[in-house]
This record gives sequence, C-alpha cells and structure tokens, in this order.
Amino acid sequence: VEALVISPRLQTYKHLGKTLGDAVSMRVDQENKDRHQRRLSDTNKRRHVAEEEKPALALDNTALSTKTPGEIYPTDEDFTERFKNIVERINGGDHEAILDGVREIRRLLSIESRPPIAEAIKTGIVPMLTQFLDSDDSTVLQFEAAWALTNVASGTSEHTKTVINAGAIPKFVKMLQSGVADLREQAIWALGNISGDGPEFRDLIIAEGGLQGIVASLGPRPRELRITLVRQAAWA
Repeated sequence: VEALVISPRLQTYKHLGKTLGDAVSMRVDQENKDRHQRRLSDTNKRRHVAEEEKPALALDNTALSTKTPGEIYPTDEDFTERFKNIVERINGGDHEAILDGVREIRRLLSIESRPPIAEAIKTGIVPMLTQFLDSDDSTVLQFEAAWALTNVASGTSEHTKTVINAGAIPKFVKMLQSGVADLREQAIWALGNISGDGPEFRDLIIAEGGLQGIVASLGPRPRELRITLVRQAAWA
C-alpha cells in the first residue's frame, strides 16, 4: 500500500495517528458479496459505498448512527438542517473543521437505508465537495470528498447529473494519475457509478480521457497491483 501524502499541518490533528497504519482490507469481502448481488439485479449501477465497506484513508471510521432503538428515523427536514449546519462550519472553519465537516457528510451519505442524497444536493454540497477534489495538500480530504461524491452518484440519474454538472468528471480523471492507490481506486469507483447510469454519461467520461486514464492507472505491471484496484478498473 502506498504512503499517504499529508501536509505537515494535518499531521498535528488529534485523530491522525489512529488510522494511518490501517490496511485497506475491510472492504474486500463486502465487495465480493455486492458484486454477486449486482449481477443478480437488473441495474448496472453500484449502490453507494457503505461506511463499513471502506475505511481506507478515512481518519475516523466510527460508524455514524442516525437513530437509536425506539427513536424515529430522521426526516428529510432533519437531514437538510444537519447539512446546512455542516456547510456553515466548513465555510467558517480552518482546515481541521473542513476535514471534520466533509467526513461527516461522507458518513451521512454512507447510510445503508435511504441515504439523504437529495437533501445534500439541496444545500449546495456537491459543488463544494467537487472543489475539495483539488486539495492536493491533503490526500485525506480529497479521499473523503471523492467517497461522498461517489455515493451521490449512486442515486438517481438526476443525482448523478448534479455531480457531472459540478465538474467532477475531469477532476476524477485527473485523480487517476495520483500516486496514492486509494485515491485512484476511489476515482475509478466514482467514474464507474457515473458511467453506469447510461451511455450518455459514459461517453462524457470517455471524452475526458477516462478510459485511457483507468488503463494507465494500472501501470505497466497490473499483476503487481492489489486486487481491489484491478477489480474496480475491470468493473468501471
């Protein structure tokens, strides 16, 4: 597994040391189950990436609980208000506040049952997350933003179009050139979700050089790569 690229400032954050040494492995078994289930279904599009499937570069992998036994599931208005509060914290915060906010968005969008994708879109989160894909000084922030956008693109065609209209496709294609395997894999996953929505979106990715980028991301010796990265590329 390749080393993380993290800015000196980010290295001082309190949660950093807890997960940097974690291997990217917890997702593999679940992916195999998901792939089998998808082949049994009529859709070509992946469901969203659930919290427990993909710890990877995430600094804080604690599962986000939206309810406790006996409580009513949050309403659309509850989620909308929560997203608004997160956006306010991000807009008025420092790097650590931004990272914490994006991570919280990712965790909300990773909810297995009825993820609040529409509510996130209403609060203008998609363009903001797309901008964070360019945060080359913080690989973790890039990863969290990419994961969240991948889950947005797992929704309806209108949800996916929101990601496209925000300009995410060329940024994901650029991410395919990253020296960090986790980022390349996440970019492939996101592009796969977008292309899985239909030939129109697939052609947009091809026009941006996505197909060549995916092939190039495997390098000259794909057999030496970890299996999850190869699987993502084959699926996309």
